[in-house]
Amino acid sequence: MYKSGNRPVIVFGLDHYNSLGLARVFGINGICPIGILVSCYEKHKYDFCYLSRYWKETHFVSTMNDGENFILENYSGTGAVIMPSADGAEEAIDNNLDELISHGFIVPGINQTQGEVIRLMNKMTQAEWVKSIGIKTADTFLIDLYSATDVNDFPYPCIVKPVLSSDGKKADITKCDDSNRLIQCLEELKKKGYKRILLQNFIEKDYEAELFGCITRKKQFMPFLLTRHLREWPKIGGSVSCHEFITDVKLKAQAKEILEKLQASGYEGNIDIELFVVNGEIFLNEINFRNSGDIYACFYNKIYYPLMLYMVCSGQEPLAFDSEYLGDRYAMNETTDFRHVLSGDLSFKDWLYFFRNTKDFAIKFKGDMKPAYKRYRYYIAQFLHRRK
Repeated sequence: MYKSGNRPVIVFGLDHYNSLGLARVFGINGICPIGILVSCYEKHKYDFCYLSRYWKETHFVSTMNDGENFILENYSGTGAVIMPSADGAEEAIDNNLDELISHGFIVPGINQTQGEVIRLMNKMTQAEWVKSIGIKTADTFLIDLYSATDVNDFPYPCIVKPVLSSDGKKADITKCDDSNRLIQCLEELKKKGYKRILLQNFIEKDYEAELFGCITRKKQFMPFLLTRHLREWPKIGGSVSCHEFITDVKLKAQAKEILEKLQASGYEGNIDIELFVVNGEIFLNEINFRNSGDIYACFYNKIYYPLMLYMVCSGQEPLAFDSEYLGDRYAMNETTDFRHVLSGDLSFKDWLYFFRNTKDFAIKFKGDMKPAYKRYRYYIAQFLHRRK
């Protein structure tokens, strides 16, 4: 158990298992964080992470901007470390970086330059930047849907996706095998309100992977985890619901090199990076400059990377833990992953095998089951409603 002194931790984001994982990481290490959680549900009908026993206090707000204002109004001068758990939270922080720093907050960012993270949230800008610092990624093009576009100029097959996460939905990510499909896809996206999209050369991957951890100003203190996607939900354009740990030495070395290049570029904070693995080589798909929703995979091996970031940022002596972990088991977002059983594409017997060989769960957590009980009740009610 580790002591924080007088420097608080603020978890800023949605009432979501990402925020819940951060509360648990700090809580089990003797630091109860403050939760600033965005929710639109009346009387917290569907919220669950606020029920964790590890919060010092939680406050609900209606928007990310309201959350940022609440933090400034109530915690200025405390020297709090802010850890965003959603893209919108990171955007609100980076948009007001100078003011937050002037009020004594410690915040993630790139060279403490306001607006730099927001600039790189643009996936086109991000792809160009990533290539400029020597990280492999797919060829990327920006298309204005209301300008003349010669569809013969692009490589096929290709992937079409929103330029910003806030511009659209993962479900709108589409693979186009030829120019006719691309024309059809562009028209469909225009009808959905898109004005621009990103087109990327399709990479024939062996599998998708996730790299998550923290980047600190001290290179020797950047613990991370590298996992392989086994299942995602939704099955197309979804988020990982079950993954296994990658122990391959060469892949882990490549992952570490990516973090070091981002660190050399000035970024400090928690990080979540989507990867493609092709013939033993890693290609970067997308960077999220905030804590990863896969944080729940850190507990069994005690790779408490947000705690490491907190200690380095606070000027404390960092802990002696690294990124060594066991690989003969799984991590699972159990409620989301069970949808594969309900949809009929995975037998209950097969799902149970993974469940029994999982040590890290997104919701289930020994000694902190109130969030799990509420979330489980919600999914059971959904299931019974569908059966009717």
